[in-house]
Amino acid sequence: MSEKDVKDKKTREKPTYGAPRCLLFTCGRVWRYSKQFFILIWTTLAANLICTVLNFYFAPSLIGTLERGEGIAAFMLTLLVLGGGQALVKGIINYIDKNCVSYRQILKSRLTEEVTEKIAATSYPNFLTEKFKNRTSQAFEATESGVINSFCDLITYFLKTLILFGFYLYFLTDLHPLLGFVTGILSGIMFFYNRWAYAWGQRHRDEESEVWRKWDYVRDNMVKLPFIKELKLFGMTGWIESIFREVYMISARLSVKREKFFAWRGVVNIITNVLQQGFAFYILISAAIRGEITAARFVLLVSAIDNFAAQVGGVFDSINHVRQDCLKVNNFMEFINYPEPFKFENGAPVPRADGYEIKLENVSYTYPGADKKTLDRFDITIRRGEKLAMVGLNGAGKTTVVKLICGFIDPDEGRVLLNGQDIRDFDRRDYYRLFSAVFQQFSVIDSTIAQNISQTVENIDRLKLDDCIKKAGLEKTIKKLPQGIETHLGRDVYDDGIMLSGGQTQRLLLARALYKNAPILVLDEPTAALDPLAENDIYMKYNAMCSGKTSVFISHRFASTRFCDRVVYVADGRAAEVGTHDELIKLGGGYAKLFEVQARYYREGDIREAIRKEKENHA
Repeated sequence: MSEKDVKDKKTREKPTYGAPRCLLFTCGRVWRYSKQFFILIWTTLAANLICTVLNFYFAPSLIGTLERGEGIAAFMLTLLVLGGGQALVKGIINYIDKNCVSYRQILKSRLTEEVTEKIAATSYPNFLTEKFKNRTSQAFEATESGVINSFCDLITYFLKTLILFGFYLYFLTDLHPLLGFVTGILSGIMFFYNRWAYAWGQRHRDEESEVWRKWDYVRDNMVKLPFIKELKLFGMTGWIESIFREVYMISARLSVKREKFFAWRGVVNIITNVLQQGFAFYILISAAIRGEITAARFVLLVSAIDNFAAQVGGVFDSINHVRQDCLKVNNFMEFINYPEPFKFENGAPVPRADGYEIKLENVSYTYPGADKKTLDRFDITIRRGEKLAMVGLNGAGKTTVVKLICGFIDPDEGRVLLNGQDIRDFDRRDYYRLFSAVFQQFSVIDSTIAQNISQTVENIDRLKLDDCIKKAGLEKTIKKLPQGIETHLGRDVYDDGIMLSGGQTQRLLLARALYKNAPILVLDEPTAALDPLAENDIYMKYNAMCSGKTSVFISHRFASTRFCDRVVYVADGRAAEVGTHDELIKLGGGYAKLFEVQARYYREGDIREAIRKEKENHA
């Protein structure tokens, strides 16, 4: 992947939300999750302003008392009020800062929860798009960097510097009206150049996110056991290192470009600051030479000029940093508000029934970015309580049919009907409750056996759990474990975790499906990694559990077809043949030929001859 590929991969999009919306969102989230923190933020802003003003008047006021000959009492009173006031306010600020640490952590944790909840709740098609993947990465980056916390700090810093900017500008304008005009011109030059430089992040946000998402993918997979085995066996170290180098070089080139913008920004800021301060000190010193100002006022104005220069830089730095953090807040907001193609709470509840019929009516589907349809006018009706087997060669479209049946994706053309009603009308989460499913790419999380089967951490029905384990044939395995159903699975999180064999894992998944006890059962090649005897045993158990349920068995092997009511042979994205096993064998079409290839392999062991004839049949 070259830098040009990254650039050409997508058009650059402008952020959806501007600074005012980001500010309102930030204040809203802080208020929602910690009202005390919200109050402390603004209290700190007020305290910082008071402390700065007290410090500004401190030295000139002391000099003024001496100039006017007001005596030691007035001098000490001024010292006590201004100096003691500063010490008191600084103490309050330090106390607040120390007590805000826990509030900041709570806010960060709650925002991370929002991201994980969005991922868990979002529609499946979103995961098929590069844009959503990038927004997910950017949202995690925003929460991990504590962007809401830093944005709050920036906003309060910006308001502080803006108020002080106006405060000091008043003194400079009072010194000479032309000073305010020149300062305004130079400040405008600084602002617009800095704005252009910081916009680099907005123009390149998706490019950087794409690079780091690939980096994270390679890094995270390197510590997973299946990958480590292949890494060792096939000597993939050099290949992995080359990927890291390639991604790193792309990232480095983007970083160099970014730094060029900021380097020139520094040069422009130095020049404008020198011109501002030079002109201001020229006016001030000229007035002092002419005897137009007192010593106390001279010290006051020197402080004003010096602090004004800092505030000018602070204002424009904070504006541009606010723009940067606005981009991160915008990314978070875009992710949280990412559009959902499915109906959820606004959808109709699924009518409860004694049985469910699912119909795919003239369905076509093309995956995002693909040139060819995966399914093309696919038609099939799965009757109430029917056991339907779906077979075909790899890539025929079987898994896509499963995704449509389960409601993970919607067809580009045609409809998926549940008891005659389009599933797009339903609350999709309510629709998902109808299904127990086992997929070829299944998930077993690093948790206890009980939690993996029940898919919950609370209110586990132990009697039901024990019954499901027994029916799945997992009882003897679990009894041998010291912790029983509380045994941890996997070793990424727990040191005492165990690794199940392929057959044991399939029985675990069977127990999970039994525990949910949904009215529709879908199995998408769950036994692909098992030997024929183990596969047959698992399918017999699934056959027993699906009595009275609408069931779909997907496979490129034929262990499931003999006990199913009907078989669908999928080829070229269509239901090419439909009938019972015996009917399709008599038909002598693609199903019969594929069955003969597998049967010959098991009968004669002559797989080479079977493959050769299969290729001839499809030539």
